[in-house]
Amino acid sequence: MPDQRSVGQGSFDSVHHWLRISEIAPRSHEDRKLEWTIFSSPDPSDIQQGALGNCWLIAALALVSERPRLLEHILLTKEVNKEGAYLVRICHNGLWQATIIDDHFPATKHKQLVFTQAKRRQLYVPLIEKACAKVFGSYANLRRGNMQEGLQLLTGAPCDHMSLNAADPTFDNDLTWSQLISACHAK
Repeated sequence: MPDQRSVGQGSFDSVHHWLRISEIAPRSHEDRKLEWTIFSSPDPSDIQQGALGNCWLIAALALVSERPRLLEHILLTKEVNKEGAYLVRICHNGLWQATIIDDHFPATKHKQLVFTQAKRRQLYVPLIEKACAKVFGSYANLRRGNMQEGLQLLTGAPCDHMSLNAADPTFDNDLTWSQLISACHAK
């Protein structure tokens, strides 16, 4: 059963209860008309960061949401279910692992999700965030990270950072172009 340890240390005064997804109030008037789905034509602009401050993970999730095929690889449970059990696969420390989570989420006193969510009642965002929180030990442990780590969690691919600042004295235009072409060829 969810408890304070799942949320972790920090000032999350907005967590008033843990509610099943069926008990979460719609965010907008348009959402009232929609049923929950795992995802439906996901778009990066659907993602709304909550009270957590895990922008590193949210930015990676926004990139992945542009590729529904990647979401299908992460979300092993394809349909919202009354049992409230979901299987989510992430790549932690270089190894893919499937994590079972339930559909109880931290909620405000107004029955809204406290942490990250998606417009149009798509469940993929809070499910992936909760799976990551479970792997990292709590939601609070997701507050610090970097974009490369987020992309590795969601794609399993090694990630690198390249500065594209031409004013940087170490910037080499030809080398950067070669690295980009090489990455494209390697897919």
